[in-house]
Amino acid sequence: MTVSNISELQSAVMQMGKSYKWSTAAQKKIKQSFELLQSRISDKNFYLGVVGEFSSGKSTFINALIGLDILKEDILQGTTCSPTLLCYDDFFDIEIYTDKKTPYIKFSEEEGKNLKKQNYTVSILNKLIEDARPFIYRYTADEKYAERISKVVIRLPHKNPLFDNNIVIVDTP
Repeated sequence: MTVSNISELQSAVMQMGKSYKWSTAAQKKIKQSFELLQSRISDKNFYLGVVGEFSSGKSTFINALIGLDILKEDILQGTTCSPTLLCYDDFFDIEIYTDKKTPYIKFSEEEGKNLKKQNYTVSILNKLIEDARPFIYRYTADEKYAERISKVVIRLPHKNPLFDNNIVIVDTP
């Protein structure tokens, strides 16, 4: 059998499942795996994970790297409890996920929604971040909230060479 793309492979595997009478649960799990594989193949982002020992300055490094004071920093104790993804977008936006697909909570600054991306000055962005900081800290750095969180996605309308190249920075716990 020759397979030229993921859809053909999925179809061939699902056909084998019917032939060998795989359970409905097994077929569902295989289908979900193919959907995940397809989404990863179509994702044009490069995920740059910042990893290191507990309380080693990962969040501080990321803040310096992107030139914004957005992630909680503390020299005495670890701060990141939830995986936090930072990426470029046209508008400032934060999404909190308890699973992989659906945002549990969103934080969007309505004032920011009315701005065109070229009108986001550093001072406007810093004001939006300042307003959102308690929300960000609650879901990224407070253990009692973060234990239910699978990830936090922070989208920033911030010109930075990393973001211009589809790099998503991941702050790890």
